[in-house]
Amino acid sequence: MRRRSSGWYALVLAVAVVGVLGPWVSYGSEAGRFYSLIYDCSRTRGTGIVVANASNRDTSYTLEVYDSLGNLLLTETQSLAPFDSYWHGLGATIDEELEDVDWDLAWGLCIVRPLVYATDLLIVSVEVFEGENLVSVFQIEASHY
Repeated sequence: MRRRSSGWYALVLAVAVVGVLGPWVSYGSEAGRFYSLIYDCSRTRGTGIVVANASNRDTSYTLEVYDSLGNLLLTETQSLAPFDSYWHGLGATIDEELEDVDWDLAWGLCIVRPLVYATDLLIVSVEVFEGENLVSVFQIEASHY
């Protein structure tokens, strides 16, 4: 007696393919990862950003700083060795790059973008200062687009 094949074989094969390829599809979906934060360098406030390379190979990223009106103030690209970090003092960076800064309104959006989105593992932290005193430190979760 001959057995008739049913749809079960196709279902089992489909589940096996998804089980094998699923992690790779999810890995590729990281293609739009970036880190964003609101900074404040007005009056006596200050913001520092620490970007760390959590991988065992060289990586690069771009830091974009926008003012409170959405105008791009500066773009800076940095490279990091494995397990290395870099500290960006936004007040000093803005002061070096721009003339006639209104420090009463020196706040806005900062975006950190890995240059190779799917494979670069960055850790981005923010340090908030009041005068010379460190008042807060927090880590930024990655966003996706």
